[in-house]
Amino acid sequence: MCTLHTPTERERLMAIELGIIDLPVTQWPPEVFPCYQAPIVVAGATPGEPPQCLVARFGLVPRWCADARQATDMGRRTYNARSETAAVKPSYRGPWRERRYALAPMAHFYEPCWESGRAVPWRVGRADGAPFAVAGLWERWTDRASGRSPPASPC
Repeated sequence: MCTLHTPTERERLMAIELGIIDLPVTQWPPEVFPCYQAPIVVAGATPGEPPQCLVARFGLVPRWCADARQATDMGRRTYNARSETAAVKPSYRGPWRERRYALAPMAHFYEPCWESGRAVPWRVGRADGAPFAVAGLWERWTDRASGRSPPASPC
């Protein structure tokens, strides 16, 4: 996944056929970079339970991070898991093995075009403007010093 995307607007989130019952209560920014809050959709806690929409930090923070500083540093570097290496890379191995799959609903994302020799952002989205989702992994991290987990707001 790229470093910048525009999450789906709250009103359009329900337009995605994911079986979400409730809309997120928490707001998220109109453009999301690593370490920003953004909506994700995860499977229900038990089989048969509907999917949940959470507002979480963009960039996976592995559970083995020791403190908030390391978590922020890792979150800035772990926003792009690759399917061919996710099962073996230390940052992604746990969530991959535990099947902590997520969908990131969005309106569009940006990718750099280097034709001019400089990175020019190109907006990528559906031609009809409808929202879509990109696959991802998620993890719950707890700060050992405070015993707290960063906020993840359920719907």
